[in-house]
Order: sequence, then C-alpha cells, then structure tokens
Amino acid sequence: MIWLLPVGLIVYSYFEIKTGLPRIAALAPSGIAGGISAALWVSLFVEILITCLLLAVPLIGRAFPEAVHFGWRRLSDYTPSQRERIMPLLRRMVGLLGASCTFFSGFGIHMRIQAALVNPRHGQPNLWWVAGILVSFAAITSYYLRRFDEEAGEE
Repeated sequence: MIWLLPVGLIVYSYFEIKTGLPRIAALAPSGIAGGISAALWVSLFVEILITCLLLAVPLIGRAFPEAVHFGWRRLSDYTPSQRERIMPLLRRMVGLLGASCTFFSGFGIHMRIQAALVNPRHGQPNLWWVAGILVSFAAITSYYLRRFDEEAGEE
C-alpha cells in the first residue's frame, strides 16, 4: 500500500501544473510561458517514469534477481529463501524511494511555478530539491541494505 503515496504525490504535481500554467500564461509573454510549460510537463513525465521504474523493481527482482543490484550487492546474492524474506522490505524500500522522488520532484515543480509567477524572465529556482532526492535515496538505500542483511540472517 505504500505505493499509494507516490501515486498521490504525482496526482498533486499534475494538478499543480494544471492550475499554475494559466496563471503563468497571464503574466508571461507567450514564448516564455511556452518554455516554462514544456519544462514543467517534462519534469512531470520524468517524475512518473522514475517512480514507475522504482515501483517495478520487486517484479523485476522476482523474475530476474541478477538484474537488481544495490551498489555492491545483487538480489541474486541472496538464496531463494532469503529473497522471499526480504521481498516485503524491498517493496517498502522502493515505495519510500518513489515517495521521496515524487515529493522532491513535486516540490521542484512547485518552486519553478512560484519562481515563474514572481519573475517569468529570470525566475530560475535553486536546485536544492535535487540534493534532497540524492540524500534521501542514499539514506533509504543504506538503511534497507542493513535491514536486508538482518532479515536474511547475515551480519
């Protein structure tokens, strides 16, 4: 059920764009508004693509465990019985990664809309939300790698 959180955040990003674009079009010249619009839709597409790929990892891991790796560990390094024990953890991990990705990407979309409303010509926000994605991915992955080893019975 944790996959509902990323889905809800994607829906929020969609409606943020749908409600923000008319306000941007009213304030900005058409060429600038078109560029901002394209950038926002591409951001939403990338957010959806990354989240779908993350949420597909458990399915891929069941079919092709050698294709799923977490840095230095592969899912195929675990025995089949160990993989069954860590699969619920893997689903939680990718759900949290998807939620982190959609949260920070959605916040980046929100920041770009707000910056365009303030100054459509020069309203480029900072990119700290990208650092948020990277730091949260590293923290979530390292935590769950330790949990995988505990659940699998390895030290």
